[in-house]
Amino acid sequence: MKLKRSPFVALIVLAMIIVASSLLYLYIVSTFQIFKTNPYAKSQNLGGGANNPLNNDLYSSILDGTLTNQALSVRHPIAVVLNDQKNSYGLSQASVIYESSDYQIMAVYGPRDAAKIGPVIDADNQLLNWADEYDAFFAHLDKNSNSGVKDLSELNFPNAYWEINGQFFTSTYNLYPIADKFKWSSLIKDSYPIYTFLDPNQLNLNPKINQLTINYAGSKKIVSYRYDTNNYDYIRSQNNQQQNDNLNNQPLLASNIVLQFNHGKMELFQAGQEILGSWQKGDSESRTRFYDNQGQLISLAPGATW
Repeated sequence: MKLKRSPFVALIVLAMIIVASSLLYLYIVSTFQIFKTNPYAKSQNLGGGANNPLNNDLYSSILDGTLTNQALSVRHPIAVVLNDQKNSYGLSQASVIYESSDYQIMAVYGPRDAAKIGPVIDADNQLLNWADEYDAFFAHLDKNSNSGVKDLSELNFPNAYWEINGQFFTSTYNLYPIADKFKWSSLIKDSYPIYTFLDPNQLNLNPKINQLTINYAGSKKIVSYRYDTNNYDYIRSQNNQQQNDNLNNQPLLASNIVLQFNHGKMELFQAGQEILGSWQKGDSESRTRFYDNQGQLISLAPGATW
């Protein structure tokens, strides 16, 4: 028996195909618009943390607010002391970077690995004070006198470092296994105080300050930052030359720039805006907090903080 095709059934099938195609088109367009208008809707800068509807398997790093897997989002920090005068490696992968007028840098790593970091140099007590607030694994050349520090110095662990033309380098891949061997915590403890981070949609995308220059007193070091309105971060230069990471040839970028002065004064730059206020740090183990002139705690933009 031969069945006859009903014109009514054919119309229903055609209508279903049209509806499905329309829904697919709207989904593609809406997704494109999210990625187009959201400055952090890109790899590791998507924002919104684990609740982001675009990627429920990603978590915000408690160090810099960028997205990664759950384990890396709370991985214990490593602080490495290095010289950034020239030929530095690994700074593009750091979450928080402290610097002084004498080209001494302390880079704090967590969610991202770096296969080569350096040149590693000796540490001073001021950097140790900043490392304390992260309870960080502390990598440097000389021996540290503070018995409470999780010390990963080259003097104590020479196999974690290698030497090239009189300069020493290390890697997160070399340092974390040593911490594991000593059964130091590989994850940040629950009581660890964390920064708060802005949702990307909260950022003011109308920049007022596109250029920032820092002249260090008593030093020839001049650092400048140029705000990139296309990628919503700051491109770093030093002594009038753009700084790239020799590890991967990527420019050194900052989402937040914090200038801390004596007597608790502070200037913070993010998304092309300047915020005046104060900073507070109770003791060496207390996390530094930033407040605006109205006394409100300042949230950072996701990404690296210098």
